[in-house]
Amino acid sequence: DKKDINFDELSIYKCPANSESKLFYDKHNMYKMFNDTNNIYLLRKKLKLEILSDGEKIDSAVLPDSIIMSDRSLSGYAMKRISDGVPIFDFTSKNRNVNLFLNMMNNISLSLRNIHLDPRNIVIGDLSISNIIFDKNMKHYFIDFDSVMIDKIIADRVPYSLDRYAKRCGIYKYDINKNTDRLCLILSTLFILFSKSIEEVSKKEYDEKAEKIETLKNMREIVLEIKKYNNIIPELPYIDELIITNKKKIKTINTKNIR
Repeated sequence: DKKDINFDELSIYKCPANSESKLFYDKHNMYKMFNDTNNIYLLRKKLKLEILSDGEKIDSAVLPDSIIMSDRSLSGYAMKRISDGVPIFDFTSKNRNVNLFLNMMNNISLSLRNIHLDPRNIVIGDLSISNIIFDKNMKHYFIDFDSVMIDKIIADRVPYSLDRYAKRCGIYKYDINKNTDRLCLILSTLFILFSKSIEEVSKKEYDEKAEKIETLKNMREIVLEIKKYNNIIPELPYIDELIITNKKKIKTINTKNIR
């Protein structure tokens, strides 16, 4: 119960990207307390949190541990705290090694596959480089799971990158699904590599960087497909199929099935 928590003993976690809640933490836990008091919104959140906290744990995902109630209404939830967690968005401020970054994105993509295989039918929805963090050992974690889509319970938010891309394609109504998760992870990876959205990267600029980064050569046909903006969101692979790591070298990818 909310009244059982002494918030004066907790520290406030400042997160500019988070507008829907207030975050508090202690040595072991993070507490997310919702600002919205809309009953439908909170009921949807509560259903998701109950499903997530009651089922199996997912590797590399910070799931809710307990639900916090106030006067029979959802107030927030508690989850494990990753004390040294840094958003992927800030990766280059910690390390500029491209191979290390691509290895991490490869592993993140494998974790996304695992999340998509979960029997609860989870789609991240709000998959952005602010909602994936990594620790000092370069272990990654998906966070902010209360916003995901679970089976028929809709996602609460979509990332700016997806909304911007859809509008660029002339699409103003679209489904959130596993393919949009895959697209968002590709867009996020390219954003880090170019320090701007792929929509702003010219063909010449892409090819110049691709001469230095083999993975970009391997992604070229996929990127060209993404940049067609053909009034549809193209069907895309998981990015681990495209990334060339020290352990795996992929020279080509079949794009015949992309529509």
